[in-house]
Amino acid sequence: LRLAKLSYEAGLIRSVDVAAAEEGLKQVQLQRSGVVYNYNLARLKLENVVYFSVSSGGFM
Repeated sequence: LRLAKLSYEAGLIRSVDVAAAEEGLKQVQLQRSGVVYNYNLARLKLENVVYFSVSSGGFM
Protein backbone atom coordinates (compact mmCIF):
# COMPACT_ATOMS: atom_id res chain seq x y z
CA LEU A 1 0.00 0.00 0.00
CA ARG A 2 2.83 2.37 0.85
CA LEU A 3 4.41 1.68 -2.52
CA ALA A 4 1.09 2.27 -4.27
CA LYS A 5 0.69 5.63 -2.52
CA LEU A 6 4.22 6.66 -3.44
CA SER A 7 3.63 5.58 -7.03
CA TYR A 8 0.43 7.63 -7.11
CA GLU A 9 2.23 10.70 -5.73
CA ALA A 10 4.84 10.27 -8.46
CA GLY A 11 2.11 10.08 -11.09
CA LEU A 12 2.89 6.50 -12.03
CA ILE A 13 -0.50 4.98 -11.16
CA ARG A 14 -4.10 6.16 -10.85
CA SER A 15 -6.14 6.64 -7.69
CA VAL A 16 -8.19 3.58 -8.62
CA ASP A 17 -4.99 1.54 -8.38
CA VAL A 18 -4.37 2.87 -4.87
CA ALA A 19 -7.95 1.96 -3.94
CA ALA A 20 -7.38 -1.55 -5.28
CA ALA A 21 -4.22 -1.84 -3.17
CA GLU A 22 -6.16 -0.70 -0.09
CA GLU A 23 -8.87 -3.28 -0.78
CA GLY A 24 -6.27 -5.99 -1.27
CA LEU A 25 -4.68 -5.10 2.06
CA LYS A 26 -8.06 -5.27 3.81
CA GLN A 27 -8.71 -8.69 2.31
CA VAL A 28 -5.33 -10.02 3.44
CA GLN A 29 -5.88 -8.64 6.95
CA LEU A 30 -9.29 -10.31 7.10
CA GLN A 31 -7.84 -13.62 5.91
CA ARG A 32 -5.08 -13.36 8.51
CA SER A 33 -7.66 -12.87 11.25
CA GLY A 34 -9.47 -16.00 10.08
CA VAL A 35 -6.25 -18.00 10.07
CA VAL A 36 -5.36 -16.87 13.59
CA TYR A 37 -8.88 -17.72 14.78
CA ASN A 38 -8.76 -21.20 13.22
CA TYR A 39 -5.30 -21.82 14.67
CA ASN A 40 -6.44 -20.88 18.17
CA LEU A 41 -9.57 -23.00 17.83
CA ALA A 42 -7.56 -26.03 16.68
CA ARG A 43 -5.09 -25.55 19.51
CA LEU A 44 -7.90 -25.44 22.09
CA LYS A 45 -9.43 -28.59 20.63
CA LEU A 46 -6.07 -30.36 20.79
CA GLU A 47 -5.51 -29.24 24.38
CA ASN A 48 -8.95 -30.57 25.31
CA VAL A 49 -8.25 -33.93 23.68
CA VAL A 50 -4.90 -34.24 25.45
CA TYR A 51 -6.34 -33.11 28.80
CA PHE A 52 -9.30 -35.47 28.70
CA SER A 53 -7.16 -38.36 27.44
CA VAL A 54 -4.63 -37.91 30.24
CA SER A 55 -7.28 -37.37 32.92
CA SER A 56 -9.10 -40.54 31.85
CA GLY A 57 -5.90 -42.59 31.80
CA GLY A 58 -5.73 -42.83 28.02
CA PHE A 59 -2.17 -41.67 27.52
CA MET A 60 0.07 -43.09 30.19
